[in-house]
Amino acid sequence: MSKKHNITILISAIILSLSMITCSYMLTKSNAVNILKSSDEIETNHNNVDDVLNLDEVAEYLKMDKEVVLKIILIEQSKLSETGSFSGEMFPYFKVDDNYFIYKENLRRWLEDVTLERRVYETDTNTVF
Repeated sequence: MSKKHNITILISAIILSLSMITCSYMLTKSNAVNILKSSDEIETNHNNVDDVLNLDEVAEYLKMDKEVVLKIILIEQSKLSETGSFSGEMFPYFKVDDNYFIYKENLRRWLEDVTLERRVYETDTNTVF
């Protein structure tokens, strides 16, 4: 091989090595930025325990009696049991033992749906329209 050919190979190898080092650095830096963004999103998007309400807090939030809130839950469950379906959002809750808990964002979504549908709850006769 000629000396000129060896120098060309050496220069190509150096350029290739520098390119690989530069790309590795850029990828590492990019991943670090993405990791930082992800951790920021986790901090801002996680559900704060203050966003979970108990039944008393929900009643206060809705400006209703606790019994009325329970009746709404029972009315919707009854409708689902009787017909096998329920149109729209059902009252959002989960239950631990005898305690009801509601995630505030889901409650807001339920309120929007109930308002848009103009649902009427008759809590003294257990019917929903």
